[in-house]
Amino acid sequence: MADPQHLAPTARLNLRAIRLASSSGGIKEARVDRKDLSLANVRNTARPLSPHLGIYTWGPHMAVSILHRATGSGMATVGTGLFVWWLVALAYGPDAYATFLDVFTLSNGKLNILGYIVGIGMSLSFFQHMASGVRHLFLDAGANFELRANKRTALTTFAVSILATAIFWVVLLEKANG
Repeated sequence: MADPQHLAPTARLNLRAIRLASSSGGIKEARVDRKDLSLANVRNTARPLSPHLGIYTWGPHMAVSILHRATGSGMATVGTGLFVWWLVALAYGPDAYATFLDVFTLSNGKLNILGYIVGIGMSLSFFQHMASGVRHLFLDAGANFELRANKRTALTTFAVSILATAIFWVVLLEKANG
């Protein structure tokens, strides 16, 4: 059996309980010294208690990670809200649907400023979330952990999402304006 002096205090306590139970033929109540209940002192006083935000250097990889969560949550919340509002407006009839359309469009059917803000915001969120998701697929496969490449792909997600949003809206507006 292991030497109790080389074990952690909790392991020594368990070892003592096992010996007591095996020697007496059954488990009996045992008195334990208080010194056996103390934890080992593993604290290195030269190190901080825990990492703090002040020691991290903010980088694009952190921003992409946070933005991935924010865009996913935002699209789910705003998208669900708009979808439910649209369904309710459809269910309540033409007047309710006209009110829904009036919030986002002008009388001629084109988008108003709120329509553009919501539309561009949702499409930018979608493309950012998609680009970040593709980046995460590569990370999940074990690639792209080198610091320089990781930062480069993080910045690429921003560029791809902005470019894809711009292309999407140019095509959409060209088709709308004939």
